[in-house]
Amino acid sequence: MPPRPQLDLDVDLLIERGGHELKLSGSGIRFVARFPTLRSLFHHLRFFWPARNLIPRSVQILVEWRKLRVNVRSPRE
Repeated sequence: MPPRPQLDLDVDLLIERGGHELKLSGSGIRFVARFPTLRSLFHHLRFFWPARNLIPRSVQILVEWRKLRVNVRSPRE
């Protein structure tokens, strides 16, 4: 199996959908998804959760709402 290319990505996005916000920022393999409201978190989670297997295992995503922070990683190896 050929080696996977290194992930070299810088992200600073504001996603607004249906009046709900998601701010995604980070670089390399570490990213933070920030939600201004709990309602925004659950709104975007409905779309993110089914697609989480598409995220490479080496990428780390931290979901943040107020002081609540949860590391999310793809369950696929």
